[in-house]
Amino acid sequence: MEIVSGIYKIVNKINGKYYIGSSSDVHKRWGEHIRYLNHNNHQNQYLQRSWNKHGQSSFEFVILKTTSSNELLNEEQKYLDNIDKSKCYNMSLIAGKVQMTDEVKDKIRQKTYGHKRNLGRKYKPITAIKRTLSRRKNGKPWCSDETKEKISVAHIGKSLSDEHKKSLSISCRGKIPHNIDYTTFTFQNKITNDTFTGTKSDFIKKYNLFKSPVYDIINGNNRRKSYKGWIVSR
Repeated sequence: MEIVSGIYKIVNKINGKYYIGSSSDVHKRWGEHIRYLNHNNHQNQYLQRSWNKHGQSSFEFVILKTTSSNELLNEEQKYLDNIDKSKCYNMSLIAGKVQMTDEVKDKIRQKTYGHKRNLGRKYKPITAIKRTLSRRKNGKPWCSDETKEKISVAHIGKSLSDEHKKSLSISCRGKIPHNIDYTTFTFQNKITNDTFTGTKSDFIKKYNLFKSPVYDIINGNNRRKSYKGWIVSR
């Protein structure tokens, strides 16, 4: 079929209501409308409800005007400016723009429900974890002194909000910072048979370990019985 660029109308033959649109390939666009409508997935809820009620055979596709692709929106706007609002299915009267009504927002919310957001990173979190473990295993720092200096300079003059300070204060109540907690523990490694006695801070530093799993085995977290073979001797 010949490719036609222009303005089109989808007309309900029963009640005379219509939907106006434009496309650089109107015949292809009509096929897309049919597909979305038959799958009950069209972005225009008014047209979708009418389609569900009356059926595909009650609608016809009409080409109003052929025009170049560069003039599509301008020509479509001329038709939208002269419509009978009581007869029009269009949710937005601005060509090329979808009006964000509550129904449209709800439809978008339903489509994206359960989908993970793409944060724009080129790697997955598991990759970042593997990279961290690899650097620790090889004794490499997470970032260079130059990077640390840049981070330090970037935070000069910044202060926490009162709400943030209050939140941190509440979360730290009753907790002793690991770097000033001088409680000694005895750790045993079931794999290497090594033994270490000292503060958890010294233990973490000596074996280049993560703090959170070490705290888990010290506090008797049921989800973690050991960490890299290490257990706490009770």
